Amino acid sequence: MERLVGALDGCVEATLVLVTGSAGMGKSALVRELHRPITERRGYFVTGKFEQFHREPYFAIVAAFRSLIDELLQESEERLDLWRKRLTDALGPNGRVITDVFPQVELITGPQPELAELGPSEQLNRFNLAFSNFVHALAQPEHPVVVFVDDLQWADSASLELLKQLLSDDRPQSLLFVGAYRDNEVDANHPLTATLKHIRTEQTAPVEISMTPLEAAHVAQLIADTVATTVDAAMPLAQLVARNTEGCPLFVREYLKALFADGLLRFERGSGQWQWDLSQIEGHGLTESILDLMVAKLRRLGPEAQTALTTAAAIGNRFPLSALASLSDTPLETMFETLLPALRAGVVVTTSEAAALAADGGSEGGDCRFFHDRVQQAAYSLLDDAERAALHLRIGRMLLAAVPADERGEDLFEIVHQLNRAVGLITDPAELIELAELNLQAGRKASSSGAYAAAGELLEVALEAIATDGWQTHHELTMSIHRELATAEHLVGHHDRADELTGAALEHVPTELEKAELLAEVVALYTAAGRYNEALETMHRGLKLLGHELPSGDLQEAVGAAFGVVQEKLGGATPASLLDRPTMSDPEVRAATRLLLAGMAATFYLDPFLYIVIICRAMVLALEHGHPPEGVNVYA
Repeated sequence: MERLVGALDGCVEATLVLVTGSAGMGKSALVRELHRPITERRGYFVTGKFEQFHREPYFAIVAAFRSLIDELLQESEERLDLWRKRLTDALGPNGRVITDVFPQVELITGPQPELAELGPSEQLNRFNLAFSNFVHALAQPEHPVVVFVDDLQWADSASLELLKQLLSDDRPQSLLFVGAYRDNEVDANHPLTATLKHIRTEQTAPVEISMTPLEAAHVAQLIADTVATTVDAAMPLAQLVARNTEGCPLFVREYLKALFADGLLRFERGSGQWQWDLSQIEGHGLTESILDLMVAKLRRLGPEAQTALTTAAAIGNRFPLSALASLSDTPLETMFETLLPALRAGVVVTTSEAAALAADGGSEGGDCRFFHDRVQQAAYSLLDDAERAALHLRIGRMLLAAVPADERGEDLFEIVHQLNRAVGLITDPAELIELAELNLQAGRKASSSGAYAAAGELLEVALEAIATDGWQTHHELTMSIHRELATAEHLVGHHDRADELTGAALEHVPTELEKAELLAEVVALYTAAGRYNEALETMHRGLKLLGHELPSGDLQEAVGAAFGVVQEKLGGATPASLLDRPTMSDPEVRAATRLLLAGMAATFYLDPFLYIVIICRAMVLALEHGHPPEGVNVYA
């Protein structure tokens, strides 16, 4: 604990603390002890948690900062005015990047302008810049921010990249990022390993805290304090417990509770002492698995509570009581009564002070979460594969029906997460098309924040959901999925798959113009991947479709000729008059300009003379037809 507080007090820039240990070692409990020190320093302590099967990009990081924004919204108008100015100044023209992720930020900053269209690489850079500026504006010495993200071993690749970006910001700020993970589940090939290696070698070395198993002496002290006996008297039992639980604090606690529940650890009223018989305990055959122990604990709660908990486990680590009641088709009051045994047994816990009163009958609302991943895992294990899929389908359909299409922003990923886990059960063609459309929307949203790996997974489901005759029955949807998926695959390095998708799309493009527009996208992707020769060949191919040929042979002479044409078209135009020209409207000219602009970077590396010719050709098109939508950088 001293090292955590020390890291907080010494935090003058983005700082990382890593807390490691296997499941149940008390990592989360330790970090949550920071809540009081950070409150005393008038700061903010926010948490997020990655889940094993929940692949929403930035899931835990977004959850943490979403709770911080909720805290800010509860502050006085005077404070909100200060936050409004600070965030507006920090985000500048990129405010929409943040409000797309956190819509409630608009309640502070007001509506944000639309973003300019950028290529994939530039889009990712803009996202990282905006997020870094957003965090920097929040984490200042007068109100430090501690972000605790649990279960980093389940983090998606986009979250790990964002973590590197946030920690590489060397501007003064009071940001303490605490990450906990199970080091026994992270091997040399795990993505987290590569991320931490980069941070350790390229950035400020993190503070590292390792949680180790309890020894028999620690368990003996725990038992002695619990049953009011001496450490020596408790030692034989402690040695047995430590051996069977491997010193895992969570397992120790649950093991002792199981002994009590089975009558093997009991209070004798006559003697006024706790009693146990080691031979009985050893012969009883208590499980050696924490998961089996949790399953046994759940079974003792009764069938109704078990059913409610298995449903909750499919929702996630955290679940609203109202959603659980709806899925069970029972009134909220009845669901609360059903869960009371689980609340009292500590299997689930409430997530708000108001809901905490519910455990004693004072309230019926609020959210709950499983006490530990192992409890959720135990509840989920009570279902077979068919039951799980059916349950996920019910949850997905319920969420889809409950949220209007224009309000799905924050819920979109959760909806597709549930439906995608039941895709094999969906047979209605109309529902499959809807699933494809939802995954396309989610894939685009993931891509817009640079989470290309997550986008690829979502778009693959979309592709699977459309029928084999999708090109004939839903051409536009099928084309959109292929194009978005090809982009995502290119950007994660799956070039063969991207080329396959692009090839299929090109085969089904109905017009030469649309084919040229698609080839312009491919040129940009080839360039981003460093495939310059292929980018150049594709640019030529697209221009030829539109009737535009670039010179070959003696390009030095072509450069002179190109400059001459530009001078002729410029005439006596001034820089100011160029800005007053209309926007380019001819679709074929726009497509040709896009191809030229997309190919500029590749030709810069491969053929400097052709590079100049391309710049001149793009300028001529702009002078003749107006500014291209991509911007006025053709005049640069």
